[in-house]
Amino acid sequence: MLKATFEFQKTESRRMDWYSMLSYRLAPFTPYVAYGQLYQQDKRSNMTTTLGVRYDVLNNVSINAEYQYVKVLNDGSGAFAPERTISPDVLEDNTANVFTLMVNFVF
Repeated sequence: MLKATFEFQKTESRRMDWYSMLSYRLAPFTPYVAYGQLYQQDKRSNMTTTLGVRYDVLNNVSINAEYQYVKVLNDGSGAFAPERTISPDVLEDNTANVFTLMVNFVF
């Protein structure tokens, strides 16, 4: 399955983001990869790459494990962006590695 999403918000600062996801079902596993970018005020401010696998425990319960690599660019903002009070010269790395284990269910 291939999925793509695009979103545009016009607020005080224009914001646009998009991502694309590719997955292939190998019952009961579904490995997937996704890539996305966030633009704020016409500058790319964030890019994210995700690798994961979904395991269907039951028809309405799944377990997902995923790894995300997040890179903040051009003085971007967000959860993994450096605080504005820190000098850019002090920061050597504007990246984050996120490992997630989640349980999803429908009731």
